[in-house]
Amino acid sequence: MANQMTERPRRADEEKPQNRNSEMSFESTGEDFYDMVSEVSSSCQKYCMRRPRVVAAALFGLGFVLGWKLKPW
Repeated sequence: MANQMTERPRRADEEKPQNRNSEMSFESTGEDFYDMVSEVSSSCQKYCMRRPRVVAAALFGLGFVLGWKLKPW
């Protein structure tokens, strides 16, 4: 038992140690997420330009199913 290390309880005024690697990965993750979202949105826009009838039919079908399932009675 004496060989086990125990952490002392932290006081309220002590700051937690900061992991700088996690801060760096968070910033790069935010940029990566933004790039991914902009890439997906531009791909959707291009697809809608190329195939407007397919998109219109899919949205009509989705609206029909949602309206049918979410009717108030």
